[in-house]
Amino acid sequence: MKIDRTEKSLIGEFYTVAQLYHREFVASPTLGKTKKVDILVYNPKTKARKLIEVKTTDEKIKNSKLFGQNYEWMMSEKHENIIDKNLFYCFVLLRGLNKLPRFFIVPNEEVADYVKSEHQQWLAYRQKKNGNPMRLFRIDATKSSKYEDNWDVLK
Repeated sequence: MKIDRTEKSLIGEFYTVAQLYHREFVASPTLGKTKKVDILVYNPKTKARKLIEVKTTDEKIKNSKLFGQNYEWMMSEKHENIIDKNLFYCFVLLRGLNKLPRFFIVPNEEVADYVKSEHQQWLAYRQKKNGNPMRLFRIDATKSSKYEDNWDVLK
């Protein structure tokens, strides 16, 4: 069965909400009602409030001459400039119906820096002056990532 983009996004968001509750956070999905935020998160122990934007993709390793083997999530130019210390991205990697997804939780500032520098590398490689507004966030598929299951960053 083919899953469309909206359904895939919702699957990623609900898996993320379930993971947050399992870790004793209170999580409320916004269901598209709030710009740049998919889930509002509250930690009852520390009283901390966080915002999460969820990006979801399938488990397909991409091979890039410039970036190697990786998983990719679509971003845009706006993600280079969003700076909010309470905003985090949860990159969800779906692995089929019978396996739990993988979760990569990354602070907003690191995403903004990565997306900006990655796009500059891509422009230089392609020898273009101006480029596509599309950006990608990548996780190396050949080694473990410090962002995988990085839920503690939300405390």
